[in-house]
Amino acid sequence: MKPSKQHQTDNLVLVQFAYYQDDRLVELYNRHHFSTPNGIDDLFQEKRDKCELRESHDNSENSTIVEFYRDNNFVSCHEFIYDDYGNVSNQWFYQQNIDLELGIDFFYDKNHRKEQATFYRYGFMYSIFYEYDPKLRISKMASRTIHPRIEIGGGISNAEQLACTFSYKYDRDKLLEERCTGEHGQTAWTINYVYDRKNRLIEKNAYDRKGILFCKIALCYDENNRKTEAQRLVHKDYVREWAFGDNAVMLDFMM
Repeated sequence: MKPSKQHQTDNLVLVQFAYYQDDRLVELYNRHHFSTPNGIDDLFQEKRDKCELRESHDNSENSTIVEFYRDNNFVSCHEFIYDDYGNVSNQWFYQQNIDLELGIDFFYDKNHRKEQATFYRYGFMYSIFYEYDPKLRISKMASRTIHPRIEIGGGISNAEQLACTFSYKYDRDKLLEERCTGEHGQTAWTINYVYDRKNRLIEKNAYDRKGILFCKIALCYDENNRKTEAQRLVHKDYVREWAFGDNAVMLDFMM
């Protein structure tokens, strides 16, 4: 289904924005929204949080640790390990008061393209498998959830289930569309990519199966084509579902 053009951008609210210097993230702000007794009109009472970023690098200038602090208190941390070719092989995400929020292992083929990414979270895991077109661009990704299953007699095995599939459309040199379909082929969302005259990506627009624009990522650049700012906007009716939490993590990874 082609996304409807009848959406109203007035329904989008800013939930996160970031500033970059030399293409590196230097400041991150979150806007949290709280329900009030007055109803939906007052749903978006704003509290703005600025996170300070502290980053460490290896000898090749790869980021190894990225930490976020608020008022000098630890909030979260990303850790990265690289293989001999400079590809990220392992990534861990920690949050305040949680030993490990998310772990990711990456696997590559002989051409150093991602073959698989496996996510570990709260006792279960899911994997994403990558396919490429003749021009070596990602053409398809399949996500499979792996659940521990207790067998008769007390043994434990893993039950694998197709969760969703991501497919991609390109023109000659740019990604134009990403589509996520569910286990039975139903469309979950579609993301359209928008570029400026310099072929710089300036918008990522995510539509649900009804064609409603529920998430927008807007990007800005300097005169040297370096990213300077990114904003995430979410439809006001989707804030609880897509602004933060597991869905947001998935959309971050895909977008």
